[in-house]
Amino acid sequence: MAEANRLLDEMGMKKGADGLRLGPDGKPFVIPIEVSSYYDDFIQLGELVVEQWKELGLNVTVKKIDNALWTTKNQANQLQATIYFTPGPVQWARQEWGQNMWAPLWDRWWNTGGKQGEEPPAEAKALFQAIFTLRELPLQEALVKRSDIRKNIGDYYWYYIHSEDIAAPVAVNEKLGNFSDKGWGIAQNFAGEQWFFRQ
Repeated sequence: MAEANRLLDEMGMKKGADGLRLGPDGKPFVIPIEVSSYYDDFIQLGELVVEQWKELGLNVTVKKIDNALWTTKNQANQLQATIYFTPGPVQWARQEWGQNMWAPLWDRWWNTGGKQGEEPPAEAKALFQAIFTLRELPLQEALVKRSDIRKNIGDYYWYYIHSEDIAAPVAVNEKLGNFSDKGWGIAQNFAGEQWFFRQ
């Protein structure tokens, strides 16, 4: 909290008479978090973020909106803040940015060869290219490249990852065979054709 306060002060976000921070332009600074109704359980997470960030003097709100409205606003680049699901570090090797989940104008620029959207900065281009390169590498090289991707996200905070590397139990019927206890639990959901029930 002390470091966050220091950084906000350094950015010129002084506190007003009400204790809430103003933007560098001197106007009230608000972070409206809008969460899709599809992810109703994320509201509680948003409420925790609101309470913590208010201690920093940030005026943060959280509101649930219809999923269709969320999608429309996201594609139009009208969401200022949201909470979205990604399955942890594995997502950094996937094309989540190519599905209009974040930075939709950069995404559009990338996917139209620069004909639409907004050209991303060089650092974001490096992230996109690293994700593509990762898919073509042997495992050991891919693990090294993934570290580069993690560093890029850590240096530039394209989006904020509030928790990662969480172990979650997967309940499995003891009669179910060929079910691995290795890797990601979510991956097992897509491997049903290899399961069988023991006698």
